[in-house]
Amino acid sequence: MSERRPIVLVTLGSIGDLLPFLAVGKALRKRGHAVIVATHDEYESACRMLGLGFCGIWDGQQSRNVFRHVATSSPTEIWARVRDEFFLPAMEPTFAAVERLIRAHNAVVVAAWSAGGAGVACEATRAPFYSVYLSPHALVAEADAEFRSALDRFRRSKGIPSAGPQRERARLALFPGWFHPPERPWPADVQAIGFPFLDDALLPVSLSKLRPFLSGGSPPFVFTPGSFMNQADAFFAMAVDACEATGRRALFLTPHREQIPAALPPSIMHLDYLPLHRVLGACAGLFHHGGIGTCAQALRAGTMQILSPLFFDQFENARRIEQLGGGVVLDRGRLSAQTIIDMMDQATELAKSDATGEATRSQLFPNWEGALFQILEDSDDALRRSDGSTMQTFEPGIEVTEQIQ
Repeated sequence: MSERRPIVLVTLGSIGDLLPFLAVGKALRKRGHAVIVATHDEYESACRMLGLGFCGIWDGQQSRNVFRHVATSSPTEIWARVRDEFFLPAMEPTFAAVERLIRAHNAVVVAAWSAGGAGVACEATRAPFYSVYLSPHALVAEADAEFRSALDRFRRSKGIPSAGPQRERARLALFPGWFHPPERPWPADVQAIGFPFLDDALLPVSLSKLRPFLSGGSPPFVFTPGSFMNQADAFFAMAVDACEATGRRALFLTPHREQIPAALPPSIMHLDYLPLHRVLGACAGLFHHGGIGTCAQALRAGTMQILSPLFFDQFENARRIEQLGGGVVLDRGRLSAQTIIDMMDQATELAKSDATGEATRSQLFPNWEGALFQILEDSDDALRRSDGSTMQTFEPGIEVTEQIQ
């Protein structure tokens, strides 16, 4: 049998866009595959910490600049900026990086749908590739007319007819089928893998200060507006007012320290970063932006969510969480200390009526690793194990990480 081909994982965006690919990369590496992650330069250390290869596509500062005015823009305006100032300019450097990796390593490519240059590189080199969708909304966004038109122009610039067939082996949904909106038909050519969880701490996180805080009073609410949100000053100020008015405790998570009020009361703690799986089981609720990874972590932990979406898939994610009984939605235009209080009260009451136990929740999260291996290895002989076996021989390991209960 021929030597196994390395796998190149391609993603662009926030840390929330990266984490599912790191989970996939870690699982593939444990399986015995050579894995290279192609993404923003700033994520190199996170990839290396997991023992994954790395290829920088461009400076992440370019993507952060796109989100300068997200708090004051409409969802349509934000999407247009992300598409025109981020996804489309990324096509050329993504194409160049992925084409180079394919020619150097005879690689197979697993790429986010938004990394359009990766698919074009696979078409140009006739390399197999798999398109990835992190949320149900991504399946819709891919059909955006401006995006498709720009992608066709880019393909033609590389000598590929715009009407030519793409060489996808499969379209992979990194979420379970039950999370897809029931009112919209499931695409027949998309295979659901499940939520890929990465339970490692990518940053050195000390729990020495957090543990006494959590044990020092009632379970806190976690407030996190997302890693790209750098205009949350008012949000955190309102959260302080809401918690002080009701005697609630809170944990603020954001890497942008300048957004946090200078003097926090003892009942509120700020951390730059914390893997949510470490703490959600000890918290009263989670107030967040509706990012798909954050939604998934809270669903798995059984933690009630308050969602205030901003753009892209967050609105649909929030609606689905509400449909599933996992939380309540607050329109961002209605944000105030009083509405935050109202939402915390609703989430608290909803948690009392939630009968979903740990055993039931575990059934909602399938063996995504096994599903992934089966799809990749069954569709490409060069990705099979050296003994020719596929996922039938896979025994999922259990890794223990420190958690606070």
